Amino acid sequence: MIGWLSGYQLNALQVDKTNPRKLEKFVIRKTYDGGVFNCIHVALYNLYRMLRDVDAIDPDNVPRIHTDSMWIDSRIRTSNLERMLDTIKGNNFKLAVKGHGMAKMWDLNTAVLGGRLVGTPMKVISLYDFERVQFPEMMTLLTPLDERFKALPYRNERYSIKQAKGIMKICTNADFALA
Repeated sequence: MIGWLSGYQLNALQVDKTNPRKLEKFVIRKTYDGGVFNCIHVALYNLYRMLRDVDAIDPDNVPRIHTDSMWIDSRIRTSNLERMLDTIKGNNFKLAVKGHGMAKMWDLNTAVLGGRLVGTPMKVISLYDFERVQFPEMMTLLTPLDERFKALPYRNERYSIKQAKGIMKICTNADFALA
């Protein structure tokens, strides 16, 4: 589809194979991807600019903004949250909740968000299990979704800790106690 949208054709002449004294028309179909390339860069720049504007509203309560999502601390003032959401909607982006509740971030790409894995499962699970055993008071369970987000669709396609352990066939001492 991108090729079709950015394609063009070049009309040319060539010598007729059956009659060398005659020229015939033919079409060279080309795909020019410069327009698509430029559109992608403009879209990424607009996304970056919009996320920078959102972050500037209340950076203390948005610990992470990355590519297509942001992490919002529930302690954010409603007025600041509404300004952020209005900015996003004003730039024609659709909003959805990707997770809620307990959130723990170890680095930019390693976290647990609302009981869901962010990053490499083996790394996240080992960090999560270590902290769950060492600091159980810091590992709170999921809480009800903040009322301010109830109107947004809930789309969390990430694996939960339990699902990832099941897939990876990882058993903890608690799993043995249940068996």
